[in-house]
Amino acid sequence: MPSAPHLSPNVVSTAMPPLASTRETNRARREGKQEAKEGPTPASTRPGIVYMSRVPPKLTPAKLRRLLEAHGEVSRVYLAPSPTAQARGTRQYVEGWIEFAEGKVAKRVATLLNGAAMGGRRRSAHFEDLWTLQYLPRLTWNQLTEDVAARKATRRQRLQMEVAAARAEGEFYAQHAQKKKKNKNQEAKKEPEQGEPA
Repeated sequence: MPSAPHLSPNVVSTAMPPLASTRETNRARREGKQEAKEGPTPASTRPGIVYMSRVPPKLTPAKLRRLLEAHGEVSRVYLAPSPTAQARGTRQYVEGWIEFAEGKVAKRVATLLNGAAMGGRRRSAHFEDLWTLQYLPRLTWNQLTEDVAARKATRRQRLQMEVAAARAEGEFYAQHAQKKKKNKNQEAKKEPEQGEPA
């Protein structure tokens, strides 16, 4: 009986795994549906969101992620840019939200670090700044992104209204300037006609 060829650990086998029977596949589908009907995931495995009310200057999302990953797995980071800094072309952030993979970890990080020095390298710009963190229970990332999108839409709408009002005001002044110029031209034409003897 020939022996199976010896495979080195670097070689990947191309053999297909055996196909599951239809009965096993259907059973797995039913179990998946039953798990879905059981309800939401337990609170321990739900992601948790921490709010950062003040972001120190020169702190970027990557640096923030690096500082917080020492305490737990960070899923997402969003820092809201400062409108005045955007106008100047610099990157500065006002506030931020950090999503941790587990809610327990998020709560622990918020209570542990709030009011403590940020630390990091001694020469870093935010070494002596303090953490300003607050755990937000029951907030999901989707709710957060919807809120940010609503704020952006409101701001965009307000800017459009201001631009439309400024445009209407400019057109109003331009029309009145044209009328005034036209009236002056007509008066200038009438004056020589009145000054000539008839």
